[in-house]
Amino acid sequence: AELFGAYRAIILDDIEAEFFTQEQLNLIDRFVGTRGGTLLMMGGQESFQPGGWNNTPVGSILPVYLDRIGKGGPALGATFNLTREGWLEPWVRLKAKQEEEDNRLAFMPEFFSVNQVQAIKPGASVFATVTDNQQRQHPALAVQRYGNGRTAALMIADLWRWGFKDDMLHADMDKMWRQMMRWMVVDVPDRIHIETTHDTEGANPVTRF
Repeated sequence: AELFGAYRAIILDDIEAEFFTQEQLNLIDRFVGTRGGTLLMMGGQESFQPGGWNNTPVGSILPVYLDRIGKGGPALGATFNLTREGWLEPWVRLKAKQEEEDNRLAFMPEFFSVNQVQAIKPGASVFATVTDNQQRQHPALAVQRYGNGRTAALMIADLWRWGFKDDMLHADMDKMWRQMMRWMVVDVPDRIHIETTHDTEGANPVTRF
């Protein structure tokens, strides 16, 4: 039970479900739902359905359905944009003014590796989407509450392209990660440590907490 107790957030980045034991998968579920931690799954060949996460305790708490996959081939030449809900989240936006944010989004590179999911779960929110070269729109960033914590799914596997275009875009990508990490840990409750001492002297033993 102490496996994840010292942490506030867990990131699963391109790793298959079989890497974990059933007990560890259950602990991740409890880490979010009971401990109040945050879980982020990132895109990749071993993430989401390709990684065998469907029908696992972790897959069941993600904000997207893993058994509903988009049809029509891979999402290539995908451009990134914020949804209306995403615009309202300070940690999702990077610029203070809408014109500056629009300009930033317009200069982001295209992405060529997106884990496709066709549906999000009730109660989940999509903060960003990508539109591929066939004009199909796919969820790119989705989040939801789960028990005392929350989960997030970032479906873009080649997000690194963002930082390779030029120094300004690399700075934007760095800021995005800082804001996301802050969002992941800021509301996670601190662990409470209780120590006891036992006084057995005298007629009535006393236990102090």
